[in-house]
Amino acid sequence: MKKFIFGILIALFVNGTAIAFDCPSGDAMTETTCNAVANCVYNAGSCQKCDNGQYSPANSNKCMNCNNNKPSSADWTGPGNDKGTCPWSITCSAGSYWNGSECVDCKGNQTSSDTTITSDGMGSWPAQNNTCTYKAVLIKLEKNQGVFDIDKQIYAKCEEGFADSEDGPWREQPDITPTLWWGQTFDGYYTDKTGGTQRFDENGELSYQTTDCSFTEETTTLYAHWQQNPYYVDYYYPPDTTAAMRQKCYLGKACTPIEPDSNKAPAKQAFDKWQCISGCSGSINKDDIIPEPKQTNTTTTPVIQLQALWRNCNAGYYCTNGKEEPCPIGSTSAAGSETIGDCHITQDTLFCDGDGTTCFYLPAQKTTFYAN
Repeated sequence: MKKFIFGILIALFVNGTAIAFDCPSGDAMTETTCNAVANCVYNAGSCQKCDNGQYSPANSNKCMNCNNNKPSSADWTGPGNDKGTCPWSITCSAGSYWNGSECVDCKGNQTSSDTTITSDGMGSWPAQNNTCTYKAVLIKLEKNQGVFDIDKQIYAKCEEGFADSEDGPWREQPDITPTLWWGQTFDGYYTDKTGGTQRFDENGELSYQTTDCSFTEETTTLYAHWQQNPYYVDYYYPPDTTAAMRQKCYLGKACTPIEPDSNKAPAKQAFDKWQCISGCSGSINKDDIIPEPKQTNTTTTPVIQLQALWRNCNAGYYCTNGKEEPCPIGSTSAAGSETIGDCHITQDTLFCDGDGTTCFYLPAQKTTFYAN
C-alpha cells in the first residue's frame, strides 16, 4: 500500500497552485494504478505523463488536447486535469505589457522589459500587469533672441517631473532660472520662435495647463521669448553739469549720436565730436555708432554719458550756432570768424567772365615812396 501511495501522482495545492508528482513507477505501477492518476496513461508497459497542453482524467488511458483557453501566442507549460485546466505562459516583449487578455504595445513615450505571464490553467487569466514606464524626454531650450543667454536643456518624465539629467533626480517644477540681464526681460519658453504656446512662464515654472506629461515626443524644442529693454545715452554741454538730453538705445540695433544742440555752441566754434565721460571710452564722431555697454549680469540699466567737444572755426569758414559754413566762392576768412560778414576777397582771387575765357587777378596794392 505504501508503494502504491508514493508511486502515484498526487496533486497538492499551495496558495492555489497545483504541484504535480511523477506518474507511478516501479513495483507499484500497473496499468490500473497508472491510469488511476489524472494525466498519466499506460502505454507499452510504462506509465507516461501526458504532454503539455493535453489532459487525461483519472481512470482514463487516453491523452486528449486541452481546449484553446489561452492567448494564441502563449505556450502550454504542462498537462491539465481536464480539458480547461492546462497551464500556459506568455512573454510580453520589451515595449509591451499584459493587459489581462493579451500583450499590447506601451504608449509611444513609454518603455518596458520582457515580462513573462503565467496561468495555472484553472480558468481565470492573470490580471493586468502593466510594466510600462514613461521615458525621459529631452527638452531643448533655445535662447532664441536672448542676447546674453545661452541654450539650455532639461528632461521631463510623465508622472515623475523634471530633472537636469536623464536619470533624475526628479522634481515637480522645471525650475529653469530666468535670465536677468539689463538688456532684456525673460517672458518664458514657447513652442514657436514667435508666437506659439507658452510652456514655461517668466519664473521658469510650468505654464497654465502644462504638466510633465505634456512632453511626449522623444525630443521637444522650446524657444525663449524676450522683451527688449533700452539702455540710455545722456548728453552734456560744458559747463552744464546736468544732462541736456537722454536717448534710448537697444541691444543689437545700431545707435548713432544725436545732432548737437546749436544753441549750446560757444561763439566762433564748431562741433567736433562727442567725448565719452562714463560708460565708454575715447571719442565718438557724429556719424559713428555708439559702442554698446559691457555685458553684465545685472538688472541695473546702464547709462552712457557723452560730452560735446567744440573746436575753433577754420580759416575760409565762418561758424554760427556751432556749424562751420564755407565763405562764398572767391572769398576767404581768418580763423575764428563768426559771420559771413567776416569773409573777404583778396588779391589772390581770380575773376573770370561767364565762359571762363578771360580771367584776371585783383591788382597788387600800390605802395608810394617819398624822397627826403
